[in-house]
Amino acid sequence: MFGKNLDNGTSFTKVKINSTNIQKNVYNAGMIGFSDQFDNGGNPIVVSGGEDKIYDLTQSRIVSLPSTVVVKNLDRPDLIAQVYVFRWIQGDYNGDGLTDIGIFHLKEPTWYFALSTGSIPDVIEKVKNGIGGIYDFEYSNSTKFDNTGEDDIPDLPTNYRVCTKSYVRRRFF
Repeated sequence: MFGKNLDNGTSFTKVKINSTNIQKNVYNAGMIGFSDQFDNGGNPIVVSGGEDKIYDLTQSRIVSLPSTVVVKNLDRPDLIAQVYVFRWIQGDYNGDGLTDIGIFHLKEPTWYFALSTGSIPDVIEKVKNGIGGIYDFEYSNSTKFDNTGEDDIPDLPTNYRVCTKSYVRRRFF
């Protein structure tokens, strides 16, 4: 999938390649904003009317983002008295196509989850750890970086969201 912004509008090109042929479909989306972001179904995330929306390729039209974004906070007051070193493992724990974080420790019988709050897959904007710490994350598109190392050959085959900053905030009780 490729997106292209031109003076006369934005178009998306979907290319399917198999062992015997190449299929190319072009979708003209009109005068909308596009910043190289896609949802977990491969549909472009666009800006229309000042809001993030999805250009649904199957319908060839702009649709609203799904209302399935779930916000969960880790609430662990028992950790204030006793803090363990937890391990974080990424995965899609609630099946919504977004990358979540599972937080566990071998001595704990329960897993805790930080579910993705972003409208963009694989992007976690904030994690509250339940003991007063808050982690905020900022992202940039990989196309903003050189991406060639020292050999001038692109290292990443496509655009990715890259975490460029993380902040830790602490609350005191």
